Amino acid sequence: MGRRECTTSACSRRRGKLSTFVDITKSLDAVLVLIVSSIHIYITIWFKILMNHSIFELHIEKVLKVRDLATERGASVGGVPSIPIYVMTSAINDKTIKGFFRQNDYFGCEKEDIYFFEQGLEPCLSLDEKLIIEAPDSVAMAPDGNGGIYNALKKTGALQDMIKRGVKHLHIYGIDNILTKAADPLFIGLCIDRNVQAANKVVWRASKSEKVGTTVSIGGRMKVLEYSEIPEDLSDAVDADGKLLFGAANICNHYLSVEFLEDLIPKLDNLYHLAEKKIPYYDPVKKQVVKPDKANGLKLEMFIFDVFPYADRWLVAEVNREDEFAPVKNAPGSKSDSPDTARELISEQAVRWLRNAGAVVEEKTIKGGLGEISVQVSYSGEGLTKYAGVTLRKPFYIRSNEPPAKTACMIL
Repeated sequence: MGRRECTTSACSRRRGKLSTFVDITKSLDAVLVLIVSSIHIYITIWFKILMNHSIFELHIEKVLKVRDLATERGASVGGVPSIPIYVMTSAINDKTIKGFFRQNDYFGCEKEDIYFFEQGLEPCLSLDEKLIIEAPDSVAMAPDGNGGIYNALKKTGALQDMIKRGVKHLHIYGIDNILTKAADPLFIGLCIDRNVQAANKVVWRASKSEKVGTTVSIGGRMKVLEYSEIPEDLSDAVDADGKLLFGAANICNHYLSVEFLEDLIPKLDNLYHLAEKKIPYYDPVKKQVVKPDKANGLKLEMFIFDVFPYADRWLVAEVNREDEFAPVKNAPGSKSDSPDTARELISEQAVRWLRNAGAVVEEKTIKGGLGEISVQVSYSGEGLTKYAGVTLRKPFYIRSNEPPAKTACMIL
């Protein structure tokens, strides 16, 4: 896969050193979380598990929890550490997202620690590579992909703001993965410890049919190949144990050093990928906008991982899929990657954490019952030891490190 690889077991062996907040961060003022926002507005609003949350709220609560844990463990000198959050928006959702943050008082963050910056737009092309007209006086435009982050960092001043703040390390990820460990101390700490310029956190592909990019090493360089770029015989190849050989699935969860980007971005050329999409167009005969029912055009997109091959020092970290990958990409009711499947994965994780702490979670449950642990209680399964011996039945919502007096309980 790569010259520097960290599997789940390898990470576990290093946990004694790397999960110590003081050792990892030295000062959390040098660590940043950057959230790459999806263009789908609905996921930024409300996502109900047992309690109503927004997806932004869930992620930011994790950042604040890391900050609190770092403060408790003495990782910052002179007060509560700052973890600035940079949110990439687009012309499609910029106003909505900024307004949503204002309405919710920035989810408990200091306003000056939230920096919004807007990615660029590119014209849409027809399948025969002509410009698509969306109105009598305008060309159809679309966001330039998550790889547009590099142009946006430079053009909006976000990169200079990072440098001014003294930020050195970026944790960059897509907003639609509910189980992302924001500001992950183990991942960031591993990258700092190994002095890498870039890193990719991956999960193993669930099946041959899963259509995801795969992380590989080509000529000693880290690269992500889209599923369409890998021949089927290689994509489906397995080892003697039946495990996929090319299985390190890209989940848009990356580390990049600011020093690396500061040097690279000024000389980086745009590399576009053509994506067939359904693109609304203006019909001059009917004098109205038509929404096609199949792909009729091409969007010009750049990918965030296109910079990986420029890194001389890199690593790939494999993590448990069930603990760190619950994407919300499809509509409610879909069999995969939907709000429903993400809720189930969050609930299953809550049950695992409680059982690992010694709690008894009964198999019997009210139909459709889910379990949830507030991020304010636990970031990654810690802080639940007092639930040892406590019996719970779904649905439950854990909002305190202190369990109730009753042995059998539902905490709602």
